[in-house]
Amino acid sequence: MPCLLKRDVRLILGKTGSGKTTLARRFVRSLPRALIFDNGFAEFPAVHFTDINELHNYLAIAGGKGGNFRAGFTPVESQYSTLLTWALELGNAEAVTLVLEECDRLPTPECQDKFSEVVQRGRHWGTHILGLTTFPYAVNADLRRQATEIYTFRQHEPRDLRWFSEVMAGDTLQEIANLGEYEYLRWQSKDGSIEKGKTTADE
Repeated sequence: MPCLLKRDVRLILGKTGSGKTTLARRFVRSLPRALIFDNGFAEFPAVHFTDINELHNYLAIAGGKGGNFRAGFTPVESQYSTLLTWALELGNAEAVTLVLEECDRLPTPECQDKFSEVVQRGRHWGTHILGLTTFPYAVNADLRRQATEIYTFRQHEPRDLRWFSEVMAGDTLQEIANLGEYEYLRWQSKDGSIEKGKTTADE
């Protein structure tokens, strides 16, 4: 069973049209092994499935022995636990990244235990996480605490800014509110550093 020396838990936060998904696509393109909880739009560079059995067969062949793959699927709530289990099993063969679009929807009551295992013990299973959401305040507290990097585009909602106030210094909150189009701030947990970046609409 692998144990990652460095585990990436990245959160990308931004309103629709801010550049959030574009930045995430950049990351996904660089991932050798990724299981994507899609949101029905197949926006990521991956093989996309609509049938969970076909997805399972693909993962068994492409990823079961440590091979590279990027697979996307839009699960219903009753399938969340199954896919989370697969993410752990795939990571047990070779490190894998679990991409969670609209990560604020997790965990549901049915997948609480499995989600907690992925978030809190994923390092031991070789499972990284890349989470996206338009609602920072709704991100699961355990997932937020495990974050190694947070990328945020412009935010205005008071409850979202309160969320950031628990992580970043007060002066940074004003900077978040004044970010320009496609600009983001990147926060790193290892040293608390914050730097500005920019993506583009057609990246």
